[in-house]
Amino acid sequence: MRRWKVILAVAGACAGILVVRSCRYEHYKTTCEAVEPGKPLADAAKALEAAGGKHVAVVESEHQWLRVRLSLKHQLCRVKVDARERVMSVKYEDSWDLL
Repeated sequence: MRRWKVILAVAGACAGILVVRSCRYEHYKTTCEAVEPGKPLADAAKALEAAGGKHVAVVESEHQWLRVRLSLKHQLCRVKVDARERVMSVKYEDSWDLL
């Protein structure tokens, strides 16, 4: 009987972790997509980093924030800015990391 209680407790904990991970996934995606054109880059950076993203690259006028997930899938938010460091556009991507 005690063995079943342990198994149920572990299964419940795993289910809880999966729900939390799913919510975090959606939170980062909506945070990325909520960055509005015309906003200062510093504001966008603050929001993305608070959601778990790490600033990883600047390619020409595009800044990239990456959030790596334990499932070997990562989320990328690309923020294109103008010369005054104002957001022009945002692009969200998620993809598998098969390395």
